[in-house]
Amino acid sequence: MPNNALHAAFKGGAQAEPEQLRLIKENPSLLEEDDDSWEGWLPVHHASRWGSTGRAIRAALEAYPDGAKAASKGGYEPLHLSAMGGYIDVVEALIEVYPEGVLKADNNGRTPLDEAREGSNPAHEAIVAKLLAVPGVEEAEEAQRQLREARLAELMRPDGDDGDPADGPGVGPVVGTPSTAAAASDDDDEEEEESEYSGFIGPAARSLASRMLRAASNALWWHDGSADESTKEDLATFFVERAKYIPLRLELRERKLLRLLEGVLHVSDYTDKVESMGVGTKVTKRLQTARRELCSVLNGLLLACDYEAGQATMADKSYSDYAEFFTEMFEVARRYKVMNPERMRDTYGKLVYLLQDANAPQMQEELGFSVVVPLRTVYAKLEECDALDLLSDESIAVATQIVAADPSKSRSQIQRDIRAKEQAIEYLARRYRSRKLPEEELKQCLYSIGDNNAYLHQARDPADKFITFLEDEFPLDDPSDATSLAIVGGEGGARLTHSHQRQYAFVLQSLTLWRAIANDMFRLWCVAEEDLLREDNGYERRDTGQGLQRVQPAPRTSRAMHQLLHTTQTRLGAWVGSSLIHLGDSNVPNALMFIDKYSQVEHILNPILSTLNALDRLYKDAALAKWMDTTFGGVHALRVAILQDFFRGAFDGSGADNFFDAGSCIDGRLTSAWNWCSQLPSKPFYVVFKLAGFASFDGQFASG
Repeated sequence: MPNNALHAAFKGGAQAEPEQLRLIKENPSLLEEDDDSWEGWLPVHHASRWGSTGRAIRAALEAYPDGAKAASKGGYEPLHLSAMGGYIDVVEALIEVYPEGVLKADNNGRTPLDEAREGSNPAHEAIVAKLLAVPGVEEAEEAQRQLREARLAELMRPDGDDGDPADGPGVGPVVGTPSTAAAASDDDDEEEEESEYSGFIGPAARSLASRMLRAASNALWWHDGSADESTKEDLATFFVERAKYIPLRLELRERKLLRLLEGVLHVSDYTDKVESMGVGTKVTKRLQTARRELCSVLNGLLLACDYEAGQATMADKSYSDYAEFFTEMFEVARRYKVMNPERMRDTYGKLVYLLQDANAPQMQEELGFSVVVPLRTVYAKLEECDALDLLSDESIAVATQIVAADPSKSRSQIQRDIRAKEQAIEYLARRYRSRKLPEEELKQCLYSIGDNNAYLHQARDPADKFITFLEDEFPLDDPSDATSLAIVGGEGGARLTHSHQRQYAFVLQSLTLWRAIANDMFRLWCVAEEDLLREDNGYERRDTGQGLQRVQPAPRTSRAMHQLLHTTQTRLGAWVGSSLIHLGDSNVPNALMFIDKYSQVEHILNPILSTLNALDRLYKDAALAKWMDTTFGGVHALRVAILQDFFRGAFDGSGADNFFDAGSCIDGRLTSAWNWCSQLPSKPFYVVFKLAGFASFDGQFASG
């Protein structure tokens, strides 16, 4: 429904009181009309959001009492918005007619009292006192807190965990006994291998594995990483649970299939023809187009491998005869994408949309098979070959470690680490090989785990380094002008107003959440694909303001993200800004858009980190050193200036036009960071980025 005159009047705030009162008196039915935003706000929502007068809000509630209880799609009631904005006159008017709304939770479980407590000005303190003065609120708040904790405990229980809670959350099978095949190997050979490798079975391997476990302590599949020392059973469980979401590295034959599929997708017009149809297009016409383009892709794949078979299939449409061929090819591409989120940027979106349509019940019936099969993972491979014992061997930490360039290590130390890794791989391959699992296939599993470690090194570790920069360079109390992170809405494009302490917390929690997401990216991508490709989870084509999009619910992805958000909030103790997660709406239409958005965090952080690391090298040049000293006060001051500008400008709430669509919401924080990236050429330190080798942030996503 389009916005009406009363919506516009209440957006004018307290200054527009005469117009608000006139419209309420002349046409009170306007109070019952939603606006055209995704949230579906009534005029009383706008009155609460923009701070109308007590007189105007009372007139509105007298004409339409139910407006006080009306919730938007995000679960926001007027009392949430007025408490959030610090409008005490509006709060008083609302609780006069709707006192029970003080503890009414929105879709994120937050109450008006929660919103008021996060406010940063005296008006918020007065609102907190006013809300707590409502009879029974303190007692009810305590009861609801206990209920929320119980619900969150249930939410945090992993899928399929129906066992005794005493077993611990997320604990999978603890592997300890050698496999039958390994036990059947020659005892003398095994003793010789253990003697040769004894240097790695002990404190060094245990220490490395413990560090891996602690680094992933807030992963969805691991919740107890608080202990400094981990038992052998802890480490075994850690690697077992982790392996369930690590795809197998592609073999040479599979890489050939991938190249073929990518080539076909490059020349396919699937999305051009299917997605270009307007919303009003008849369903049957769109299905016919999708069917025709899908058959073209399948025919092209088959013709490229077997010309005669392809010709025959084109004639009789017997695609089910080659179901295994097609499903393997699509699975290979999906597996490769999970392992390499930065690859296939111009073909993966097209592939997902094609598979969505091909896996719909009507299309499945015509094809005679489902094009979607489970991804092949390290865990599935080892389980199939009765070799899960491999994951309980402490040496797996050495065999899969990342040996990266480290200024703190000498060349000889790095060479020792490389030799240790190679020897650990050979040791494990000899010890756990069997008829079911040849040595080369076992090494493939180890290399796959190593690939996951390499991804974490490039995607998760940068967030850790920025958190360290924040904590080391920016004191929480009594900052100087050079280290203050305070921002003011309206200045420099900022849409938030934060004190230094509040902005410090806002940046810290955002970086911590990004780290948690990168830490669990492989699992998040797996659950996102489950939401995208489930045959019973259809989509709706809708004009979201960003063109026609496939808007699709993503319950599993949403649940996983809320788990990570809750873990982050619990770890930090408090939360600044909105905790709304946009998913399956006009802002983030589906899980594909969501997961791709967060796979780009490393593309923001790594170029900045590379520039910061290059400053000392650049300072050795006399001319550059003079410029740094004159302009910024030295190399350290330049580093702090870059970080200060990033921590301010990349977290200023500029992610959208208002607080609710983005800005301080979960995905809006990332949009704000991309806004900062787009403004980098205008920064006074941009020349340093270019001298350090910066080319671009490369954040564009092409769906084909």
